Amino acid sequence: MTLSQITANLASTISVFTNKDRRFRVIVSIVAMIVLQAAFFFAVVWSSVSIWPQVAASAVVLGDALTKQAQGLPESEIYKLDELLMQDAQFVEALKVTMIVLAKLIAFIAASHIVFIMPCWFFAHNAVRQTSWKVLFKLFWLALIWITLIGLTFVLYSIASGSTQTFLPITSSNVTTTIMIAALIIITYFAHGTMACADQKFKKMFHSCITNANMLVPATVVNGLIIFVAGSFGTILFFNNPINPTFPLVLFIALLFPALAFTRIHLIWTLWQKQN
Repeated sequence: MTLSQITANLASTISVFTNKDRRFRVIVSIVAMIVLQAAFFFAVVWSSVSIWPQVAASAVVLGDALTKQAQGLPESEIYKLDELLMQDAQFVEALKVTMIVLAKLIAFIAASHIVFIMPCWFFAHNAVRQTSWKVLFKLFWLALIWITLIGLTFVLYSIASGSTQTFLPITSSNVTTTIMIAALIIITYFAHGTMACADQKFKKMFHSCITNANMLVPATVVNGLIIFVAGSFGTILFFNNPINPTFPLVLFIALLFPALAFTRIHLIWTLWQKQN
């Protein structure tokens, strides 16, 4: 897809918002998406604020043990760091506590993502064209599939790095890390692609992600840039003035949440145009 086609596709997406026949449905869908996105955001913030302090004390013990073992270890033997740390009783206990707390946090965020973000995708579909509620249940299944696959990717990453004791390896080769990042990018692409065509049959969803890659990949990249720009203003203001975070937070929400709604509709519209 050329730059002119990308621009034309973005301009075409605007027609979703200006079409008189679907205007009411689009407004309701966008408001619903913003409310659900806000609910997810505050659920993540609340869980992080509630759970993260429990990690602080354990993190100090983990950091001290890591520094102690790494200082006396030659660079050529850094691969032994995992094994040495697992022989430290304090490190093992602190790691156990940390892993349990992080597992609770990840599980809560994953559940919140399914409960709040999957309906966002449903309303994005509904904004483009009237959609059956069956699509929502299909989206729930897709979320479970992709979250499970991401979890398995991290497990395989630990195994490939020679560390089965920690969720993420303490040391890892550049090649292994590069492969892991590439795998996550591919999974993310297919996750968003299948959610954008969730009104199709399962087999056809994956087929569409491959056959329409020339349109989906540029649209996904453009969406990433839109989200990055929308979230940057509030973030930059916050770091420049962390003492008074109210205005940066309001700006962050006011720009990011509508941008997220637009990018979902943009991705769905990109595929819908191709099919029709």
